[in-house]
Amino acid sequence: MGSSKDTNSTPATQQQQQGANVNASRIHTSIPDTNAAIDRTIPVFPAAKSIDEDNYFRFHRPPPYLSQISSDVAEFINFHNLANRKIVLVTSGGTTVPLENNTVRFIDNFSAGTRGATSAEYFLENGYAVIFLHREFSLLPYSRHYSHTTNCFLDYMAESSDGSKVEVDKKFQADMLQFTNIYSL
Repeated sequence: MGSSKDTNSTPATQQQQQGANVNASRIHTSIPDTNAAIDRTIPVFPAAKSIDEDNYFRFHRPPPYLSQISSDVAEFINFHNLANRKIVLVTSGGTTVPLENNTVRFIDNFSAGTRGATSAEYFLENGYAVIFLHREFSLLPYSRHYSHTTNCFLDYMAESSDGSKVEVDKKFQADMLQFTNIYSL
């Protein structure tokens, strides 16, 4: 591309044009340098292929409880379909992805499941039936209100006046009743 000089431009205009050229040569991190990207054609780092998932399921037996879970989910869906209720699947909590077949190394995230638990609450409160698929020990709907506090859950408990049982401390009863009522729907 050729350049032309504007003979009618003032020194200020020439400075602006030079400034524009300087700005145009700045590095933009949103435009990746493809020469520096990982070369996925190298056999050490091959890109995943659709057959990889097929091979995983071909060579790994399903868990023994899969048929029971499938049956329970089908029953849940049929029940709520008959009631003409919308159904949503919410996934929640962290994800672990193995880096090798004999999982010694893996990639993991530290998601506690707050967004998933919160989403499930909103869906439930708006009349949806919710299938809540979560990682072990992630937050659960409604109980999340008591697990991310400065108090231990036991701080919400108190011994009954006759000492025969544990009850919710009176100062927390109104809040806990609200969530218990919603949870029990």
